Formats: sequence, structure tokens, C-alpha cells
Amino acid sequence: MAVADLEHLRIDDPSIDDERAARFWLIIKDLDTVLHKEGHPVERKVVSGTKTLHPLLPNLVFPIDNKYTGMFFGLRDFGPHQEKCFKDVFRRVVTIARAVAPQSYVGEGWNSCTTKVLDNAIIGYCLSEGPEAIIESIESFAKQRGREDLLEPGRTADLTKWVREELRDTELPPQS
Repeated sequence: MAVADLEHLRIDDPSIDDERAARFWLIIKDLDTVLHKEGHPVERKVVSGTKTLHPLLPNLVFPIDNKYTGMFFGLRDFGPHQEKCFKDVFRRVVTIARAVAPQSYVGEGWNSCTTKVLDNAIIGYCLSEGPEAIIESIESFAKQRGREDLLEPGRTADLTKWVREELRDTELPPQS
């Protein structure tokens, strides 16, 4: 399947199903757009692949990131189960798109296409939920990394130190 064959599709298109999601994954998996410093392609293709295809297929490919998309769907990163995570997130975004008709919100600036409208809504939701969403995300992150011990009462300082070390190079949104 060539990218040009997909230009007519939108994220809320009734023909989008699990079979098409599997075919989209094959395209994403084969993209080598981001390289390690050593020159070999990154193995985790969900983020780099969707962000590469989004400008080419803006009404079809939802730009997935670890920070907000991950938080919204309860994932810290897409790790070793990329295909399963991609298909699950894609299916869920398709369901949301069909329910809210994002095309009706497309306009100027940040709401330039259907998938960007959905992306902005997810980012806005994550930011508006504030501390509770952040706490849940930190707890989930600690559990995924096998650090449940840091969630025990009295370990807040240790948890904070550990999270800062783990996220040292991660750009966080400004606090308001």
C-alpha cells in the first residue's frame, strides 16, 4: 500500500477497520526516518512514524507522542509491544473521531485538520486534569519500571528523586 493510496481517507472514515490499522502499522514499521547517533534506525517507530506520516496524511494519521497520547491512554511508552499499542490507540482514536466529528472543528492555526483537532483535545484534557492525571501517570510509570516500592507511604521524596532522574531529558509543559 502506497501513501498516495491513502490520501482520500479520514480518521473517521467508516472503512477504517482493524485490517487497515494493521496495514498502516506495516507502513509505519518500515519507516526509517529517525536514526540513533550511531546511524541505525530507531526501533520504536510509533512516535517517529506517526509524526512523519501526519503531514503527508493529515486527516488520517494521528500524531502519537509519549507525553500526552501516552498519558491519555495510560501508556508511558510504546516499548516492546509497539504494534499492539499502535493498533489499540489508533482504534480508540478512530472511535473518538466517529463520535465527535472533528471535521466540524477544523479551522485556522492549531486546528488545521481532523487529527490535529483530536490531538489538541487530548493535550487539553491532559493539561486540564492537572495534578491527579500527573500523579496517576507517575504511579503507572513507576509500576511499568518495576518500582512499586517507591509508591509505599513515606517514600515521596525517593519517588520524586527517581522521577526527576528518569525524566531528566524530557521536556515538560510549563506550569500555569
